[in-house]
Amino acid sequence: MHGLMFREFFMFAEDATSKGFVQDMIGASRKANASDYDASGPYDQDELIAMMDFLARRTGYEFDELCNDFGRRLFHRFTVLYQELFEDQTMALDFLHGIEAHIHEHVRTLVPKSQPPSFEVSRPKPDELIMHYRSARPFADLCAGLIEASLEHFGVNASVDHRPIGDTKSEAVFTITTHS
Repeated sequence: MHGLMFREFFMFAEDATSKGFVQDMIGASRKANASDYDASGPYDQDELIAMMDFLARRTGYEFDELCNDFGRRLFHRFTVLYQELFEDQTMALDFLHGIEAHIHEHVRTLVPKSQPPSFEVSRPKPDELIMHYRSARPFADLCAGLIEASLEHFGVNASVDHRPIGDTKSEAVFTITTHS
């Protein structure tokens, strides 16, 4: 898993608690401190999951809610860190429909060994988008937060039906329906 995710999670956890908490959380995993995580380095996803679980247990967050909130924060951070990916985007459903080709292709170019999730996307109606999410990581709830934040970013009134497939949180179907 890309180090950027860890660095962003540290800021998320710090905002939810305190800087000292982040060091305790990292110490409870395997690293000595936050600076040991380089933003461009590869790390074991289980470390991030353990830290997310640690934050959830210590703060009373439900793990799924924490993932969703972190996904929302990530989207907003991505709009700042990768402005060029959002410059020509004006329509939420078009943006989400093009995630695989537009965003994930960019990720694979920046980090050749990265393994972003995959999406099979269909648009059965002009106001509906179906996204079938698959990942090697159990982050369907994080993905839901990213989707919800993208709709907010584009100012779209929409509902998101999130149906997990199985119990691993690594596969889900999101049906997004816009409302006038």
